[in-house]
Amino acid sequence: NPDRIRLILDLLISWYRDVLRYQSTGESSPAIHPEATAAARTGSPLRTEANLKEITKTRASLEINANKQLMFEHLLFSLTA
Repeated sequence: NPDRIRLILDLLISWYRDVLRYQSTGESSPAIHPEATAAARTGSPLRTEANLKEITKTRASLEINANKQLMFEHLLFSLTA
């Protein structure tokens, strides 16, 4: 279901934005997922930004990519690299 895939990718984008926001400012706020602050402490802002770009690129290619499974596998490998 493309709508469900879009929702999942939007949630991932929101998560990584919160992680990057915390990494950039060091401030926690109600707008930031509490779990994102813990994740932010273990990663680098450069890696977080790269992950965010990869998710955004995947979301943009959702409509034109026929093989959704392959698209997700590529994304997951990218996020764990």
